[in-house]
Amino acid sequence: MQSCFMSAYLQFIRHNMAGLGFGFLAVFFGNFGQSFFLAWFGSDIQQTLGLSAGDYGLAYSLATLGSALSLLWLGGLIDRVSVAKYVAGITIGLAASAIFMSQVSGVVGLVCGFYGLRLCGQGLLPHTGQTIMVKHFSKSRGKALGIAISGVPVGEVILPVFVVWLISQYGWQDSWLFIGCAIPLLFLPAALTLLSRMKAVPDEKSSEASATTRVLADEEEVVSVGRREMLADGRFWCLLPAILAPPYVITGIFIHQGALLEAKSWSASWFATCFIFYGITHWLGSLLAGGLVDRFSAKRLICFYLLPMLVGFTLLMLFSGRYIAPLFMICLGVSMGASGPIIGSLWAELYGTIYMGSIRSLITAIVVFSSSLSPVMFGFWLDGGGSMQGIIRLICLGFVLAILLASYGSFLSLKKSGNREK
Repeated sequence: MQSCFMSAYLQFIRHNMAGLGFGFLAVFFGNFGQSFFLAWFGSDIQQTLGLSAGDYGLAYSLATLGSALSLLWLGGLIDRVSVAKYVAGITIGLAASAIFMSQVSGVVGLVCGFYGLRLCGQGLLPHTGQTIMVKHFSKSRGKALGIAISGVPVGEVILPVFVVWLISQYGWQDSWLFIGCAIPLLFLPAALTLLSRMKAVPDEKSSEASATTRVLADEEEVVSVGRREMLADGRFWCLLPAILAPPYVITGIFIHQGALLEAKSWSASWFATCFIFYGITHWLGSLLAGGLVDRFSAKRLICFYLLPMLVGFTLLMLFSGRYIAPLFMICLGVSMGASGPIIGSLWAELYGTIYMGSIRSLITAIVVFSSSLSPVMFGFWLDGGGSMQGIIRLICLGFVLAILLASYGSFLSLKKSGNREK
């Protein structure tokens, strides 16, 4: 079974190199606006600008909130404009934001720099890569998303060690200058080339298993709907907490990782090393979940993907030894890896693909908005005398509630599919 699984993936990659390559690169270069990457600049920025944990978290949250609001409009443009022009604009915005960060000298400038990085990096580039995967691939949407989203774990393995070294050698401001100059030189030519070649590639040449055909048969009966119909659907609100919980929690934990390291007596270098475990399991989780989505459907899997993360935070709550760090990161990696293919495919299964850009931009905006809350909430909790251990306890409780709601949402979705078949 394992050989068949890998064979199907390799055959799929071989027949769709251009499209999958673009999706992977778009997601990978979006890492420069992700919290796990920005977190390594946090201590140096706070020291240079004289900011407390709460003030720094507030600046980060305001920038993230602004990017979420902008995504509501900018994200939907992908349904109406040339993808090549869309990608070029995002790339220029990300590079300009990185260069701007190298010149920041006050909190207002910090908010503006974070805004551009979060909008173009965390928001628009991954949104573009995943939207193209959902629209271009129908028979193997889960696999396509799994491969594209593996750009995040590859970045999580490579970038933390690289950025720690870069900051130690050149300082945080010159590091941003280097990053800003490198992004358009490395990403834009490759992305535009892959997009041009992608147009000539048929959707999918490889044959799919009968299980995939069954999933597609369910999906073909779904009438494509827009944002208004989605927001009126009770299933959406049941599933939403399970979708928002991981980015909310991960953003808060990573941005205030200094408090976590202090509470657990872990060194920064040890925690950076543990990102390798996180990245590897994130990557494997993406690939495995992609195949499972094509076989079983995202509606059936959505209630399970948070379980590893719940286990990880439970271990973190109960133990403090050095060995807990890699175990914790492995659990986080599995859930975060599985989330991409499962959540990315879920919206197409429930609401069709015609308005996917509009729907995904709204979902992405909501996710970014939720992740904007945790840095300031965690920061003020810590500034007010609260402990990281208290935050971890609340996280565990929240995950339990989110899993229960997602299970009910999954039940409603499967029940509706069953009614259509009758």
